[in-house]
Amino acid sequence: MKKKLLFISILLGCFSFSFAHVGSLNVFYEGKAGPYPIRVIIRPPGVVPGLAEITVRSLGEGVEKVMVQPVKWDTGPEGSPPPDVAMNISGDETLFHSELWLMDFGSYSVNVEVYGEQGRGRAIVPVNSVATKQLEMSLLLKGILSALMIFLVSGGITIVGAAVRESTLESGSKTSKERIKKSKISMLLGTLVFIGLLYGGRMWWTSIENLYQENLFKPIEVTSEVVIENDTRILQISITDENWKKGLYTPLIPDHGKMMHTYLIRIPELDAFSHIHPVSIDKDQNTFQVIVPPLPGGNYVFFADITHESGFAQTLVDTVLVPEFSGVEKLDNLTISRDADDSWRMGYSLPELEIDSAVQASNVVNEKYQMEWINLPDRIIVGTEVEFSFKIKDIEGGHLSLEPYMGMLSHAGILKTDGSVFLHLHPIGSISMASQQQFERQAGIKPQHGSEHKGHLDMDHSQYMGDGMHKSSEVVSYPPIEFPQPGQYRIWIQVKVKGEVLSGIFDIYVHPQIVS
Repeated sequence: MKKKLLFISILLGCFSFSFAHVGSLNVFYEGKAGPYPIRVIIRPPGVVPGLAEITVRSLGEGVEKVMVQPVKWDTGPEGSPPPDVAMNISGDETLFHSELWLMDFGSYSVNVEVYGEQGRGRAIVPVNSVATKQLEMSLLLKGILSALMIFLVSGGITIVGAAVRESTLESGSKTSKERIKKSKISMLLGTLVFIGLLYGGRMWWTSIENLYQENLFKPIEVTSEVVIENDTRILQISITDENWKKGLYTPLIPDHGKMMHTYLIRIPELDAFSHIHPVSIDKDQNTFQVIVPPLPGGNYVFFADITHESGFAQTLVDTVLVPEFSGVEKLDNLTISRDADDSWRMGYSLPELEIDSAVQASNVVNEKYQMEWINLPDRIIVGTEVEFSFKIKDIEGGHLSLEPYMGMLSHAGILKTDGSVFLHLHPIGSISMASQQQFERQAGIKPQHGSEHKGHLDMDHSQYMGDGMHKSSEVVSYPPIEFPQPGQYRIWIQVKVKGEVLSGIFDIYVHPQIVS
């Protein structure tokens, strides 16, 4: 019970970061800019306005120049600042770096233009510009600014007194008592004026600070419950957020053909897992429902990804009590039906990983298949790139052919065991494909991957496959990722083989950075 309450309290504490993912700001993307395969990492500043750090790595040859441009969703490229040149990192001809100002709140794209031997190519990577924190002023800086203020105000008052006392006094003349008296009165009045100016400045600064506080990102408020209909458990997610009801959000659009992608996971054991897809039951998109898979009852947490017409992507988060499964489902006369792409798995409870342990490097998915993490490092450290490739094996030695699952060759869910971090990844990275396609249409370019995008799949990881795939491949790859926090994580890797969705489970421990 204590572990469950701790999980929920930590989860609630990290809701302010529940856009696109939970507890992680960085954006990872791997795709093509025209003929050039690239990998892009965007590290948003967390404050607005603020500088976002952009890293572009060429995965092929012949790249000579890279340019990046921030584009807000409602201004377009024409209303945006001109592109900046990303500087090549000394000693690594494949790596380019730049910093871009995100000046306003909302949905942005970073337009990446690549020039080289094969001409020009372009890729568009969506990113949310939101304020998640307020930077504190250091005591040293406060002291310096206070001293400067006292110096300037004192100097201003002294100048006022001297001007009244001596500005019209003839050279060599003695200052009269009347002038001295006027000078003192003027200094007093000047002091009052400066106090008024300081007060007005303080009020202005307070209003700016309050406005900034109001613009700090707040996740959409939801309520959830499991209702019983025809002996069948139905998860109902209701959006109760006032800004939503006022129409301050743009409507939702489907991503991978679904309006909402939801991971429903039992806590604190994390043994029961499902990837399900609620549907809207009203025209205003206020209420969503989905049939709960035949998993055991208990306390569950869900992470529900949505994408808006503006390209803004965020994650709804809540905990819900799921009643025990009766063993009977009457699905014929329900108001909703089970999505054919819904998947679930009953795994095993969290192991107690030792701090020095790394990973359960191999996992039996079921009686027929096994999944292995390729090139797993001995030690995973916060903020360092981790190779994310998995090999699927047929235990009986049969031939494997990975099939697209909702337009992707794989989906990954990553959850820190205390609930403070959640990531939903695809072989192209952490972005919403629906958001990317919105920005591609805005830019007047043909989306490079639609609903049939196959992701990144090859036998030897030697090339980016784009929209192609090797049907005989047994390996699925993601862009290298960085874990944002130390601690224990559970990872679910999903692939589809012979019409069956397989969910591999991996448990890892991420170590803090070593401070020398």
